[in-house]
Amino acid sequence: MASVRTTITLDEELAERARELGVNVSAAARQGVAEAVRDALARSDREA
Repeated sequence: MASVRTTITLDEELAERARELGVNVSAAARQGVAEAVRDALARSDREA
């Protein structure tokens, strides 16, 4: 699957904690957005 470059804004403290803990922010963002899309699709299906 091709990737699209995008920009997100994080709270400074959250970004710092992610760096300290070695969190891959790109991977975490992908997972979070994918989950949000699945949830939105599920809600949409229930409302249809």
